[in-house]
Amino acid sequence: MLSKEDILGALDLSAITVEVPEWGGEVKMAPMTGYERDTIDTDVANDKMATINLRARVVGYCIVDDDGNRVFNNNELAALGKKSSKVLNRLFEIARNLCGMTEEDVKELEGNSESATSDDSGSSSP
Repeated sequence: MLSKEDILGALDLSAITVEVPEWGGEVKMAPMTGYERDTIDTDVANDKMATINLRARVVGYCIVDDDGNRVFNNNELAALGKKSSKVLNRLFEIARNLCGMTEEDVKELEGNSESATSDDSGSSSP
């Protein structure tokens, strides 16, 4: 049986190196923590606008330095979102796989925004 120390000490956020030629080098990417993933899920569930910059948020949560610390803090995620959508989408797919985020999860997150928008437009109809 694993002890609390075994669980908390397990190195389960292993990073991979990803070539990003458009940026002139490589980045390290690691899975989001459970807390970060729950933050995104909760934000999207509570605010239909939270899917704006979703790809940059996920990528920003996953790019880490050599010590495994996030490179981008929360205040820098909007600036990251101004980078190429092609690059962000490619890195988002890598991050999604690292985090165990399925395509259905992404559709559900995006669907929360779309259904809320549909509800808003439907409520204004006579």
